[in-house]
Amino acid sequence: MRRLLIFAVVLQLFFALNVYAATLDIRNGILFGAEDVVVNGVLYDVLFQDGTAIELFDGADANTDFPFTNSADLYNYDLVNMANEALIDQVLIGDFDFDSALINGIGSINGGYIWTPYAVNSGGGLGIRGIRIGNQEDDDILLNTSTNTSFDTGWWVDDDSLGPLYDHTVYAVWSIAAPVYAEIDFSRAKSLSSDENMIRFENVIINGEPYWMNYRVLQRGFLAPTEVGKLATFEIPRANISIDGDPSDWDGIAPVYRDPEGDQEPNNGHIGTDAKEIFIARDDDFLYCAYTLYDGDPQRDGTEYVTELQQYFEQYHTVGDTIIEASFGEDEFGEEGWHVYVSHRETLGHRLSFDSSYVGVGTYFIEYKVPIADIEYDGDGQFHTMGIEGRFIRSYIHRYIPSEDGQNKNTYDGVSEGNKVMIIDFY
Repeated sequence: MRRLLIFAVVLQLFFALNVYAATLDIRNGILFGAEDVVVNGVLYDVLFQDGTAIELFDGADANTDFPFTNSADLYNYDLVNMANEALIDQVLIGDFDFDSALINGIGSINGGYIWTPYAVNSGGGLGIRGIRIGNQEDDDILLNTSTNTSFDTGWWVDDDSLGPLYDHTVYAVWSIAAPVYAEIDFSRAKSLSSDENMIRFENVIINGEPYWMNYRVLQRGFLAPTEVGKLATFEIPRANISIDGDPSDWDGIAPVYRDPEGDQEPNNGHIGTDAKEIFIARDDDFLYCAYTLYDGDPQRDGTEYVTELQQYFEQYHTVGDTIIEASFGEDEFGEEGWHVYVSHRETLGHRLSFDSSYVGVGTYFIEYKVPIADIEYDGDGQFHTMGIEGRFIRSYIHRYIPSEDGQNKNTYDGVSEGNKVMIIDFY
């Protein structure tokens, strides 16, 4: 853990790229540029400035004067294209996306151009790729153009012989941004090998917020970050819930998930499987779950109303995942009725059972509860207590019908892999 925490400090700049959005430099309503623009995984500042390339780019007498030159192949425009795409996606937004008069150095309602140079030749010719700013059409990356290093973009001309590219033009002057540091805490992170050369960490705390991070394994002991993203979180609300099939106890409680109508997979006509809203609440002793339905009352045909508390955002069926479900049928003692079951992935077949007093069924509605103590599981002593905080909620409805012809008659509806939320502040 100590080595990992030290390594995180080295990666502060990388995470800053993803944690912070570009800050626009707006003066009296005019856009002069931006700070912390992400280009190919690096933070840059950019200013829109008039002048000659000689004045603005350290003499413009070598390709190294331009930050996005591809020294191995000057005709490879990937780097400078990324810079222009970053301008479109991160800087030329809102009113600045369609009103060119608000861009410093352009100032024309008729549109203009933002140039980013990438190469110079011995005769002073300047290779440029740029963005066309128009008021009636989307911004567009130019295929290519050129000028000379002594051309002054501040000289507005209406000489048709020079061509339209020379009217209302400004340079984008790029520079490496000052480092932005993030506080990174791996102490609560969970790791997962996603494939042979990748490792994923979840619940890494960056500036107080939880994130996931992907690393590529370069060699033993050396990792390179490739992706980072923020995790959605959910604090389970406290409430006074009576398990009686009456949904009014849930009034004023925000659902953890709202599901579109008619999106079961597959939608094969099983009544009571189309989730509408899914709720979770708690008190000191119990965790409560509830479903409202679009398509009918909860069914007594083995349909399962499930809340899983998962260890990982992306991976299913992991050791330590807790499965809580309500369904109608016979329990292990042969008693028929509604029951709640609690089981764990590593001990499937060995589950806790709770009788019908733990389940309430109403019109297009079902609710149930389970003791918190029976969720806070330590794998029969195999690992530290995993508890509830930091788990990912995957709530769904599942209907399974065995079939002799091998045709899939399962029905699933609810939270998918990409929209699980992580429980915070439970304790």
